[in-house]
Formats: sequence, structure tokens, C-alpha cells
Amino acid sequence: MDYQNESLFKTFLESTHNGLVLKVESSSFVIYAAGDDYLNMTGLQRQDIIGKDITKLPPSLFHSSTWLVLEGVLQHKQKASIIPYFLRSADEGRSVYVSVNITPVFNADGAVGFLLYTVTDIDSYMRKAEEKVNRSYFMQLIDQAPVGICILRGKELFVESANNMMLELLDESDAILNLPLKIALPELENQPFLKLLNDVYTWGEPLVGNESKVLLIRNSKLETAYFNFVYQPLKDNLGVTTGIMMVAAEVTALVRVKQQLEESVANFKSVVMNAHYALLVVKGKDWVVEIANQPMLNLWDKKKGEVLGRPLMKILPELVGQPFPEHLRRVTDSGKSYAINEEVFYYNTPAGIKKKYVSFFYDPILDKEGNVKGVIVGAEDITNSVETRLKIERAEEMLRIAIESANLGTWHYDPASKRLTVSPRLKELFGYKPDEEMNYNSVMAQVTDEYRYMLLKAIQSSISHGEHFNLEFSIQGNSDKKLRWMRATGRIYRDNEGVPIRFSGILM
Repeated sequence: MDYQNESLFKTFLESTHNGLVLKVESSSFVIYAAGDDYLNMTGLQRQDIIGKDITKLPPSLFHSSTWLVLEGVLQHKQKASIIPYFLRSADEGRSVYVSVNITPVFNADGAVGFLLYTVTDIDSYMRKAEEKVNRSYFMQLIDQAPVGICILRGKELFVESANNMMLELLDESDAILNLPLKIALPELENQPFLKLLNDVYTWGEPLVGNESKVLLIRNSKLETAYFNFVYQPLKDNLGVTTGIMMVAAEVTALVRVKQQLEESVANFKSVVMNAHYALLVVKGKDWVVEIANQPMLNLWDKKKGEVLGRPLMKILPELVGQPFPEHLRRVTDSGKSYAINEEVFYYNTPAGIKKKYVSFFYDPILDKEGNVKGVIVGAEDITNSVETRLKIERAEEMLRIAIESANLGTWHYDPASKRLTVSPRLKELFGYKPDEEMNYNSVMAQVTDEYRYMLLKAIQSSISHGEHFNLEFSIQGNSDKKLRWMRATGRIYRDNEGVPIRFSGILM
């Protein structure tokens, strides 16, 4: 995406998206865009947060499970929600009751490239609903909510309404409406939820549950799921409970991730060792290598026996004088992550010093007291892509020098918009001053009569059939009307669908 299109895309996100757009970079979640409503809600300034990892924002903005939910979405490539909670603004001046919905956005290769972190002001939903006498408007708000919402009425807990999200979570249709909950969902029998709902109805006090295990019939079989939920009693003007609003967000993916992480440290090691990305774990002030996967060994051109259990600077003494030790020391001392997209890495081989280009990140490993006990290092060998880019840049520079040295003019023509872009030298050849406008029609008007049709036909043939354009013709100068002979060569360039997008060449 070019700079202009990326700028327009960010502007669109900021004006329409209520939350954050997070760019996935290794194990970090970098803030790519922030919606205007989210900034107003949190008291943050866009210029202070764009490009930063989400962990750099004030903790009061997030639920305690946010980081696990993000990791769960990234691992399982499925959207997830966070139980409603009170978000305190950055200056802690006000609190807002919100829900969060996280949706993955995939790259062309199927990997998660971005996360849409959508924040909904539930208080706002409720206030708007109360302000509207029309019940259908209230139901529209519920249907549009990003969490499952169900209204239960009476002591029998009849299902009065359920939004689409709730029906999807329960794997049910609207056939459950107007049925008692215990009949609508018979699998809840012998589970604690019916009793909890009855207690909320009886005592009129709300109940919040986190990561509660539920057995539900889905796809015609009993499945285990986990939910964050709120049971909110609904009362009449006299304060008598008449029903319950049930708000639920499924966190099954999150709970399963937590269960996996809690199994053992060996599981973490397995994740590192099986990653396609070069990963390394160092511990202590000497950065002793505790874990190094095969991609990291390949990057260093080392064997496992040369690396594990040894200090980093003993393994790679050639790092002295390179920037990597200083970056690592900064992370160790500050406890803050650090990353660079492109850096030169020199390493020893039997054939002498060699060079690679790498992108890398350093993430601190903290103990319960917040002290740095180690660092996770991730790296990627980008040598091929960097060298290819450098070759292209050198080739383009050499072409530019050659064109300027030969005193040639260059032109670019867009067949769709008929827009013509020319170099200053080409303007000079056609007899134009630098500030004078020069367009496709004016150029064709300067071509002498006997060559104009031939030139138009050659251009059309090149655009339609991809034929190489190579033609000599005469023109009259724009200002002096003198006859000049020109030779133009060029070709058509097409997009991936074969549509002509640019007709370019040189003129002498």
C-alpha cells in the first residue's frame, strides 16, 4: 500500500472505528489506528499512542483478561469478546461500562495481520434505550450489541427476547422465545445457572461470572464452553424485580489458551522450539542461552551444543561493536521491549566474517515483582528481501542517471484517466516552458498530420495487445512552431488482472 492510500485508510478507520486497530508484529500488538470515539472515551491523544505497543497504555483502560484474549484470538484465528467491565479514562476522571469485541484480520497468506479491538459503551446503549419509548428501537439496540443479550421475564424466566449474538452463542433459533429457560435449554438442568438466575430474581442483586464452564448442545451434541456473564435484575418503578437481563461473551478460546499455558514450562519451550520464527530465551545478567530454536541456530550458523547453557557474548564474540548488546542491555535494565525492522548482523564463519540483514525484537521476561529475569529474542533473516530491494534501487538509480546523461525525455500515460505525466526534458523537446500545462490532447495536436493517425494507432495497439511501442514521427514546437523529428519507445504495464494501468517510455 502506498503512502497516500495508507493515509486515507487510516483516516477512514479513525473516523469510523470505535476502538483500536492493532498491527500484529511478532508477539507484540502495535497500535496502527485509533477511532475518534475511543479517544474521546479514554482521554488519550492519537499522536501519543500510534505506533506503540498496547501494553504501554494505562492499565485502567483494560480488563485483566485482555492480554490472554488477544493471544487467544491470535492463536486460534477466531474472534473473541471480553466480559463487560468499567473502563477508567487515562486521567481516571470518569468510568464507562464497556464491552470489547476482538476480530482478526488476515493477510493474503492467511496469517493474522491486524486485530480490530472494538469497544462498545454499554451505558450509552442502555441510556439510549431508556430514552426511547418505542420498544422496537430498544430491541434494535440489543440486536446490534456485540455481546449476547437475553431478556428473561417472570419467576419462570421466560425468554422474552434474545439478540442474534445470543442465539449464535447458544446455537439456537428464535424458537426458544416465550419458553421458560429450563425448557428452552434443557441441558442447563443439574448445572448451577438456573439456581443463580433464581437467586438474582429473588434478591434483586446483579451477579457477575468469569470464565464459567457451561455444557451446551451445539451441532446436536453436548459441548463444553466457557463464558463471562452478567445477570442484571430488571426492576419496575417500585423497585420490584420483573426480569433479568443476561449479558454473555464466550471466552472458550481464551480459557483453553490459559489451560495450555498453565500446563507446564515445557509447553512454552515446545512453542518456542516449533516456531518457524527464530526465537531465543536468555537468562541472567550474562544472558545465558536457555532456549534456542532451530531457525535461530540457522541464523547464527551454529549447532545446539555450541549455544545452550552458554553466555551470549561467549557464543558470538563478534557482537562486540555491533548494536545488539546495547539494545539487549537496555531491555534488561528498563524492562521495556525493543524492536527494529532492519539491522545489519555480522557473524563469524570458517570462511570469515559474513553479513546478514535481520529484523528483531527483545521482550523482557518479568517475575511477580516486575523484575527482569530474562529476555525473549525474536529475529528474522530478511537478507534476500533487503538485497533484492537494494538491487532494484541501484538499477533505478542507474537508469535515472543514464536517462539524464542521454538527455532523454520520459513520459507516463494512464489509459483509464488519460492523464499524461512528463519529465522537464520532454516538455523542452515539445517546446513548452517548465510551468506550462502539457496534456495528452495538446501533444497529439502537435504531431504533424501525416503521422498523427499512425501514432494513435500504435498507442492503441500497444495498450490493447501489449505490443512494444517504437515509432519515429514529426511534431511542430509549441511556441516556435519549428519542425522536429522525434523517436519514442515504450511499453504497457498491467495489474494482476491484466488491466492496463500505465503506458511509459522515453523520447529523444
